Amino acid sequence: MENKNLDNLRHSCAHLLAHAVKQLYPGALNAIGPSIENGFYQDFDMGKWNISEADFPKIEAKMREILPKWQKFSFKEITLQEAKKLFKDNKYKVEMAEKFAKEGKKLQTNDPGDFLDLCKMGQKKNWKNI
Repeated sequence: MENKNLDNLRHSCAHLLAHAVKQLYPGALNAIGPSIENGFYQDFDMGKWNISEADFPKIEAKMREILPKWQKFSFKEITLQEAKKLFKDNKYKVEMAEKFAKEGKKLQTNDPGDFLDLCKMGQKKNWKNI
């Protein structure tokens, strides 16, 4: 697999992880979730929830449950005002949108059919769904 495809796969997995955690732990807020050299990560503010390594199998099972229902990611360019409205319940996404807008970057959402998220990955020329 080409490196760019591996990066895209890992980035998609970060979104999948965010979706699973948000379903299992209502009120959890996801922030950034990039591809990294050895995989991916997703930052969370878990709010009232405390999780440990013992929770990982449950989270992985939820990811496996969600994945077959996902479709090709669709990307949509949005305004800062739209981002603030769409992500009003996630202060981290609003902060990110404000930062991107201030830097002159496009604001985009991605959605695999049932999980709208703010994402700068769609700006990359080589984006493919794996």
